[in-house]
Amino acid sequence: MSRKKLKEVLRRPDQFVQIFGELTKDIVTNWKKVVIVVAGVFVLLGAFLVWQNEVKKENLVAANAFQALEEEMPGGTLKEEDSAKENPWQDWAKKVEAFLQEHGDTAMAPTAHLYLGKAYLRLGNYEQAISSYEQAENRLSRPYRYLAMEGLANAYVALKNWTKAEGIWKELMDAKDNPIRDLHAWRLGLTQEWANQKSKALQTYQAFEQEFTDSSILEKVRERISAIQTEVSS
Repeated sequence: MSRKKLKEVLRRPDQFVQIFGELTKDIVTNWKKVVIVVAGVFVLLGAFLVWQNEVKKENLVAANAFQALEEEMPGGTLKEEDSAKENPWQDWAKKVEAFLQEHGDTAMAPTAHLYLGKAYLRLGNYEQAISSYEQAENRLSRPYRYLAMEGLANAYVALKNWTKAEGIWKELMDAKDNPIRDLHAWRLGLTQEWANQKSKALQTYQAFEQEFTDSSILEKVRERISAIQTEVSS
């Protein structure tokens, strides 16, 4: 029954019985089409449920494997005298790379990229760290995305790419839901100092002093303000 005809029937309550009769007639006449459509719906639904169940299984396996990786994460910082074989971050980075090879399409992959960026940063592989952090940034939700951005900024600082590092610190500063904005403001000021932009760094520190009055970094910021002002006046 066409939509137009159906509307006409619904406007006449006295012919309500007729609508059911005509619908029944349509179904009987086109029963093969109805069966095919219904069967198709059930096939698609079944395929979706199977796929969803497989995804859950893969994510569970990946989560267990990732938990084991987290427990093996090295502590401390890289020392210059450490060789590649003695450096625990080297071995751990290889394990994270292997994890991503096997579980790169699972829900744990973005966090694995974040951790791999950290390992590359500790190893001094800054370009690889940037690549990993960018993948994490693109796939993580806030606030975890901010950790990837922080890693990116640190990698650019290590490469002395002050412009890119400063841009990321500022973006982190503009994110009002960033829970560690004070830390990133501090890092912004330091980056500006390293770039020999003392006046900009002073402005950043003074803005910090006004906004983050309860920050644990406040005393360090005041020390930098005093140091810059003394340097400028001398």
